[in-house]
Amino acid sequence: MNRVVGGCGTAVPAFVLIVVCGCGDDPSNTGSNPVTTPDGTMSGAGNAAPGGAGSAAGATAGAGGTTSGAGGTTSGAAGAAGGSAGVAGGSAGAAGAMPDPASPDAGAPDAGPPDVARPPSVSLSLPIAMESADVEPWFNIYRPTDLTATGQPLPVIAWANGGCFRSDFTWAPLFERWAAGGFVVLALTEGPDGPLVQTTVDDHGALIDWALAQAQMSGSPYEGNLDVERIVAAGNSCGGITALGLASQDDRVASVFVLSGSSAFAGANQTVIGGISVPVGYVVGGNEDIAGANATADYEALSDGIPAMIINRSSGDHMTVSTDPMILPQVAEMALQWMDLTLYGTPEAAEALSSDTICSGCEPGVWTLTSKHLETLQQ
Repeated sequence: MNRVVGGCGTAVPAFVLIVVCGCGDDPSNTGSNPVTTPDGTMSGAGNAAPGGAGSAAGATAGAGGTTSGAGGTTSGAAGAAGGSAGVAGGSAGAAGAMPDPASPDAGAPDAGPPDVARPPSVSLSLPIAMESADVEPWFNIYRPTDLTATGQPLPVIAWANGGCFRSDFTWAPLFERWAAGGFVVLALTEGPDGPLVQTTVDDHGALIDWALAQAQMSGSPYEGNLDVERIVAAGNSCGGITALGLASQDDRVASVFVLSGSSAFAGANQTVIGGISVPVGYVVGGNEDIAGANATADYEALSDGIPAMIINRSSGDHMTVSTDPMILPQVAEMALQWMDLTLYGTPEAAEALSSDTICSGCEPGVWTLTSKHLETLQQ
């Protein structure tokens, strides 16, 4: 199904764009466009100007309404094409002279443009947009406004909510920070049957199906702009169970991130954990977090050699670490470091995760890392 977006006459396949688009002549859409945030408010999203304001999240946790900002500078792909060194061929005059092979100007091959290194995700504050998909399995999309902003196809996060419910607004601070860091987040949300219908491993996997289809669909804005080799299965609590279940049976998953969750509600699901062959990262609360012991059981049951981590908070129960709007930005940053490390081998990510504070602005001792085999991920 196609919808005309923003009065621009642009047909967008299979989803409804929530960003209100400008209708200027620039196809890169570099104007200052308002963005509809999850609570229905509007915020300016400077698409091109460094330092422009990013979208503001109206993320609500429980009954309280709080606002979380998602940064704003655009980071484009830098890099000049490598020049050809020298002139091939010499003078083929009467003397039959040939170019000197030792000369730097003698026919050196063109190396082509250098590889563009993806900047660390935590260093990015890209303007973002939120879109509502109008197809099953019913989900919202949080992504950079400019899908080419990093100069590389964007990695994908497939997310399931706590309780396996179809209500994702509580975790908007995570999604917005991840999108500002250069990820495309697909978050399961309410469909025709309401928010209380529980999501499944199949729903979680259908997010990946959609991403792969869009990456190859002619005319889709995502065509060529999604990195289908770098997909993260992620979720909170029950959503973490489906993320781990998906990773155990779907080889399209490259990494797993679980917020206060595990493979089962009691102990570790040995079948699920035994089927996982990709890195798994957990963030849990303090001793009072009911998911903490189960996450530890998962961690210990993973097959030998699989990189894994658990980041424990010094205090905070399951609901606190899962939904507190003061804590979620810290979780978002730690998750970005984990994703950078597992998807790209980023050395700076490994250093941050092993630091005294683990996240910027955090005090020493608030978060503690337990890990294994992370050195195998660094490049």
